Amino acid sequence: MRLLSILSFLCSLAITIVVIYGVIMMAGDLMGLTTFNNQLLIVGLAFVLLSGLFGKSKPRLSMLVLFIGFIIVLVN
Repeated sequence: MRLLSILSFLCSLAITIVVIYGVIMMAGDLMGLTTFNNQLLIVGLAFVLLSGLFGKSKPRLSMLVLFIGFIIVLVN
């Protein structure tokens, strides 16, 4: 059980780092400094992270947000 909680934490940390990187790249794209075409990926991963916040209090909403995030990531 402890291994699963550590793995869950590491996955959440990795997704958070990717979202922060994506936001920085989107800001750079807005200013014309870089080119970034993965906006939907960042939005989808943000939805996946958001679903974790609703986990225990609202499980149906959590599953809906997770499903929407997963679909957005697949579309990208």
